[in-house]
Amino acid sequence: MMSEERYFIDERGGCIAIRDKKNTDPNDNGLHEETKGVVHYRMGQQKFENCPTCSHRRMIGWEVPQSVVNEIDDLCTELNRNQTTTRSADK
Repeated sequence: MMSEERYFIDERGGCIAIRDKKNTDPNDNGLHEETKGVVHYRMGQQKFENCPTCSHRRMIGWEVPQSVVNEIDDLCTELNRNQTTTRSADK
């Protein structure tokens, strides 16, 4: 029997977080370090491009590097594994 995972990854707006389903408000429309249910948070990096009409660089958004996505994925997997092991041991 497969148990539902407690922790999940939420990535949007140039940031990524691990959130706890047991302590998350489904009506939250933003993702910040202080968002309810966030147990681990990482901000991405600013993306820039050269302005086509002048020599200035301008920020065009935020991006989470793949290395950070991989790190968060591994941590989330470990949290879910430990949560399942702990719950099984309590029975």
